[in-house]
Formats: sequence, C-alpha cells, structure tokens
Amino acid sequence: MYTADSHGRVWLDEDSFLAPFGHFQKDYDFVINYLRDSSVASKTYFDGFDENLLLQLYGAYLKNGHGWIGFHKKERASFHILELASLVPLVYTVHGGISKKLWGKGSDLCANFIKWFVFEEKDGTKLEGNIFKPNPSLVAYYKRNGMTKDCEVKGRVSVEGKIHPLVIYSMSKEDYLGKPKEEVKEKKKKKRKSKKKKRS
Repeated sequence: MYTADSHGRVWLDEDSFLAPFGHFQKDYDFVINYLRDSSVASKTYFDGFDENLLLQLYGAYLKNGHGWIGFHKKERASFHILELASLVPLVYTVHGGISKKLWGKGSDLCANFIKWFVFEEKDGTKLEGNIFKPNPSLVAYYKRNGMTKDCEVKGRVSVEGKIHPLVIYSMSKEDYLGKPKEEVKEKKKKKRKSKKKKRS
C-alpha cells in the first residue's frame, strides 16, 4: 500500500520517492538530457525517431495516463509514464528510463510501485512493456519484475535500415496476485457489486 504525502510525493524508502510528472520544467529537462545521451539512444531509438518526437508521444500518453519522476537522494533519477493502451480490458503500457548512474544497481522500488498502481489502485487487467531494439538489460529487468514475453509483432521496427520485430513483455493481474484467473474474476465481480450497493 502506497500513500502520497502533502506534496504529492510517494516515498519508496528513506532515500527515494516518486513525484507527479510535469509540474516543473526540470522534469522535461531531465527526460530530454536522458534521451539525448548516445548510450541511451543506442538502446532506445529506431529510425525516424528523436527525443522531440518521443517527448510529444509522452505528452499524449499523459493526457489519459499517468506519470512520475523518480528521485534518489533528492536528485531526479528516473521517469515513468503509463500509457492507457486499452480501456476494456484495462491495459497500461509502461515507458520510462533510469539515470545511467543507477544502471545495474538492481533496484525495483519503482517497478513495484508501478505494478501496485496498475493492478491494485486502478484495478488494471494487464501491464505491458515494449522493446524496440535488442536490449538484454531491459529483458532482464522485465523478467526480474515478473513480466514474460507476450509476443513479437514482425516488421514493425526499422533500426539502421534493418527491420526488427516489436517485442512485447507483459504481466497479467493473475500473475501479479499469484492467483488463478477464475479467482481474480470472482473478486472483481464482488467488488463491482459492492460499488453498486454503495451507490444505491
């Protein structure tokens, strides 16, 4: 269970917290500087994309989704944007990045919050993550956080003139809760009935 303080910050531990994305220009500056880094671009971009276009996409995602800036020891260290991929069923796609200083540190505090937010706070059905380029580190991150390879959409991504598949990793609510599908469905029915009773 996570709760925000009077400033809207969600504390993950004594050194780390998440704040709503976009309240300050420095949030956008952090993302732009992150995306302009050549070592990030080599793992992120595909043909025809640059940081400005990605920023426009993130802005569009935020209109119907959610976003946070992660702080570690009072410095901006990550960004996390949830795109509303589907309303029925409720599916979110996560986008984001983490400061190079924290690469390989193995902290999953933000990922744990994102999963909690999608499946418990929003009662989502599925959480997805995309891979546009071969990226073993991102694959390892997804797997460590309980996501499995969902599918490959062939012919979707062009990288340096070569066509690659779009690879989608995902986690279902059943995976998150560690329960059979029927049990989760029954829980949802009870929750809906409870809401109807309160309204009446």
